[in-house]
Amino acid sequence: MRALLLGLAALLLVPQAASAEDVIVRYRDATPADTRADLRRAAEAERARALALPDTELLRPGAGIPARDLVARLERSPAVLYAEPDARRTTFATPRDPGFGQQWGLLNTGQAVNRVAGTPGADVRAPEAWDVTTGSASVLVAVADTGIDAGHPDLSGNLYSNPGEVGRLAGIDDDGNGFVDDLRGWDFVERDATPQDGDGHGTHVAGTIAATGDNGMGVTGVAWRTSLLPLRVLGTDGTGTVSDVIDAYRYAARAGAKVINLSLGGYDASRAERDALASIPGVLIVTAAGNDGADVDLDADYRDIDLDGDGVSERVNVAESYPCEYDLPNVLCVAASDQNDRRPAFSNFGAQEVDLAAPGVSVLSTAVGGGTRLQSGTSMAAPHVSGAAALALAVRPSAGTSELRSVILDTSEPLPAFEGQLASSGRLDLAGLVRGEVRPAPTPTPAATPAPTPTP
Repeated sequence: MRALLLGLAALLLVPQAASAEDVIVRYRDATPADTRADLRRAAEAERARALALPDTELLRPGAGIPARDLVARLERSPAVLYAEPDARRTTFATPRDPGFGQQWGLLNTGQAVNRVAGTPGADVRAPEAWDVTTGSASVLVAVADTGIDAGHPDLSGNLYSNPGEVGRLAGIDDDGNGFVDDLRGWDFVERDATPQDGDGHGTHVAGTIAATGDNGMGVTGVAWRTSLLPLRVLGTDGTGTVSDVIDAYRYAARAGAKVINLSLGGYDASRAERDALASIPGVLIVTAAGNDGADVDLDADYRDIDLDGDGVSERVNVAESYPCEYDLPNVLCVAASDQNDRRPAFSNFGAQEVDLAAPGVSVLSTAVGGGTRLQSGTSMAAPHVSGAAALALAVRPSAGTSELRSVILDTSEPLPAFEGQLASSGRLDLAGLVRGEVRPAPTPTPAATPAPTPTP
């Protein structure tokens, strides 16, 4: 099982020991514990842990047994609903704040960023939206990623604090949620209460969503009074597993998050992941489209890609991008736009599968250690939409997932560059969103009238 590298920066993908060899199994309802144990024994597997999905476990194959062989053994049993390898997931990479002038995606005056000049107005109209709201601390957005730098001065004031914990690391699960001392979220990679970012990707994503605005430092987030829930599901190499991501989904929903940002993905669909997302219909899932420049509406687009950075290419179907392509009403898939309101060559697209675009080229945001840095990718586009959802919830606190998703799409700005490439044909528009300005669809280009064929 291999994963999709979605950042533009070259990341070394080093497989983690307990990932691709493990198997997710979901039993049929009411399968007794002794039946499950007998099945594991017969299949030569041991239980690694229960997952945050009913009747679902992570199993570790016995020595010398490939994951796909274990899947085949398990699926012979009528007690098993399905079994699948544990798929990989990886990164897809007018305030007084000094960096705001470079945040062209929020306000584009035509300024040059990273030596590329933009088009005035090719932005999400953030200052106009901020005249209405800058967000609300009561809105919680979960960031499932490489973690967040909790000490960053532009982020620390907006980090979630678990009201069920006593405020200190006491070694006690005060709120009884199964996570000890989870005052500031959870690290699902190391299984502890310190989801600190060792890669930088998650910190960059978090800053785009909710870096504190108008504080005279750094950058400004889209929804700069919003609360951020750090969930570390990717390691320092930028990779992780579906099993950890599944656990993070349930944790976020139970913590009260209304939005989960997923600037990550992979080539492999997972029934367990889809089930987990379907089980939290009240949470909007904002996911990156992917960085292969592929039309994900296609059934197949095979390319040779060096996935592990080891110089060895593998044949991969880049037309598959998950969780972007799950057919669920709470999933919103985001492509990237550039400084001139065009789709950059790296961004995936699809008139059926990809919903809208947002700024994803030369995006300035927070960096580990307290500074800022530029990054490009659909990973950078998705958090603009997560921040937008947070702004919408600040003005419409009772909005459900369906309403939230619809208003984001209906108020996006239709652009010729995205006709036939995105479901909405548009780029995110924050001002239109908070004001409820529904945009008309672009006028289709009329087909040429064929010349009449002369009668012989």
